Amino acid sequence: MHRVSVREDTGDLTLSFGDDLLLEALNMSSGYEAWQLIRAEGGTSICMVGGGLAIF
Repeated sequence: MHRVSVREDTGDLTLSFGDDLLLEALNMSSGYEAWQLIRAEGGTSICMVGGGLAIF
């Protein structure tokens, strides 16, 4: 993985695996968490309702 980015205004998550390969998780819900990322070294990031980001 080359890069991880989260849009501050929407909470959309983009994982970049190289020049031509992206995986996007788009926040399409106003009532549920859009995505959850569990890191191998420990910790969790969750896209909250409305696009906010919670990091544990």
